[in-house]
Amino acid sequence: MSGYWKSVATIISGAAGAQFVFFLSIPFLTRLYSPEIFGKYAELFSLASIFGMVVFLGLERALPLVPHTFLSQFFKWLSNAFVGISLIVFFFYGLYLFLDGSFSLLKCILFYLLIVGVGLLNLSSYVVVRTEAFKLEAGARVAQSIMMVLLQFVAAFIAKSSLILMSVDAFSRLSTGIYILVRRVSHLLACDNSRLKEKNSSLKGARITPECQRFCLSDYKLFYTYGLFSTLLVVSASNLPVFLTSLVFSPSIAATFFLALRLSTVPITLIGTSIGKVYFSEASKNISNPWRVRELFIQNLRNLSLLFICVVTPGILIGCHILPFLFDSEWAPAVDYLLVLLPMMFFQFVVSPLSLTVTIFKRQQYDAIFSIVRLFFIVVPFASSHFFDADFLICLHLLVFLSSLSYGLFGFSCWKVINNECKKSVEAVI
Repeated sequence: MSGYWKSVATIISGAAGAQFVFFLSIPFLTRLYSPEIFGKYAELFSLASIFGMVVFLGLERALPLVPHTFLSQFFKWLSNAFVGISLIVFFFYGLYLFLDGSFSLLKCILFYLLIVGVGLLNLSSYVVVRTEAFKLEAGARVAQSIMMVLLQFVAAFIAKSSLILMSVDAFSRLSTGIYILVRRVSHLLACDNSRLKEKNSSLKGARITPECQRFCLSDYKLFYTYGLFSTLLVVSASNLPVFLTSLVFSPSIAATFFLALRLSTVPITLIGTSIGKVYFSEASKNISNPWRVRELFIQNLRNLSLLFICVVTPGILIGCHILPFLFDSEWAPAVDYLLVLLPMMFFQFVVSPLSLTVTIFKRQQYDAIFSIVRLFFIVVPFASSHFFDADFLICLHLLVFLSSLSYGLFGFSCWKVINNECKKSVEAVI
């Protein structure tokens, strides 16, 4: 087995272990917690995920591309952005609760910790891509899943509330993110510093001037302008459907829809994200050779399409006959929603791992445009359902059609980006 597919297999094994623990716990957790409690938790988690993914201003996505010379300084920028943005979010969320008349210091702290946990876990995934520590991440993800499930079981006997679920989620994400970062960041900086000294001994004792810092940061301005904007919109688009379902329909429908969405992300989490991380790592090394990146793109496009058609689709169809026996009756609509989501799952499964192409070639404007289109296509079905008093299934079918269309357009844009880079390389030779 080649190193490429060995890395993919390593990530998949960790994701599979985490998902196995999740599926094993579903029959019990859905009986311990009601759809109303899960619905309120899903609403809070969706909001925290939006802010948690932007606490680093989108700069974390540039981490695999940063040259060794500026790596230490780059982590300082990440730290400053993290502290500033997270505290600003904490203040404004507390202000919102105060004006709403529902202020609670405990709720503010738990919300802040969940934001921090989401942010650190997101940063750790890019550190893993940079250091290729896929085994470490695989083990940590399984441990996180086991920890979360066990704590949810214990918490159910203390108090059944959305705040309990949020505190468990925050703790598991924080501990996993910190563990990976502590293990890899110090190692990464030490290795890169030794490489620099070996490459040029004159760098010893040298300092990066403020002018040089500004120049280096300007080289990554697309990550904290377009990149930040697109990240905010992508995370909003991922979490907005549950929030809008709760707002337009009811928290109980939002809870079952949240479960269906969680189940629909299993293939992308298990296989798609694994291939995407290795693709990002491999393509980042070959950024000066766009033809190699094009070859990787075609190879992964073919493999992802075949995997979904031959493995994922039959698995989902079989699973939909098994899942009703695992859930309590009030959760049964989640299976129907999952079948409706199938076309959108295909486009998301194929396009999402390859969408990192725009990050590799610093074309974040395409990502931002896609995010705006996708966000618009998500709002349209819910707005239409609200004004025309349509039921949730009609809204869901329209959502699936428009989301599939947006993913297809974005995949085509990624292909155009690669072809443009290949043309530039040929013109440069001529």
